[in-house]
Amino acid sequence: KTIQSTILEFLDGEENLEENFQNLQAFFDEQQIHENKYELKLVLYLIVKVSNNHHRCVNFFHKIEQILNYFKDDITNYFTNHEIFNIFKGNKRILLYLLENNIMTIDEHIAEIIITTTKFLDFKYPQYFQPELKTVTDKNEQLSQKFNSIEGIKNELPDQFYEFRKTTENSEYICQLIQNDSIKEFI
Repeated sequence: KTIQSTILEFLDGEENLEENFQNLQAFFDEQQIHENKYELKLVLYLIVKVSNNHHRCVNFFHKIEQILNYFKDDITNYFTNHEIFNIFKGNKRILLYLLENNIMTIDEHIAEIIITTTKFLDFKYPQYFQPELKTVTDKNEQLSQKFNSIEGIKNELPDQFYEFRKTTENSEYICQLIQNDSIKEFI
């Protein structure tokens, strides 16, 4: 409960970002999260739940990434690639961050899970991770056929694909106003 409220306090804080992050780091050190694989795993699951369900302010994902970067070495030391995927599979944006920062990779096993599991197909994971999946599936003919048969997979990526998948939000003007809490412009 204390860990959750401390993380939420950091995520909701609008001022003194660096000082708030240092306070969060000190709290994690005090709780000895680095030294316990199971405590770390619980914190990581909590981060996924908060990322999926908490109000997203302007710097929300930047702050989530700061926390993940703080635990980067611990994550790679304690968990296998597949375990990391299982912890974070509920949030595409976090998975993207982990891939971009070499904390995890999409291997053939993970690629097969993403392109054959109904849940991931319904939530458009193959389309979201198309560049990464294409690299892996091109090396395996059977996976490549499955991947290329998925609706929405195209040879050419749409304009601004990389930019839009990072925002993970609706790019319509009205939605951007809501996301940025631009009350005057919204009215």
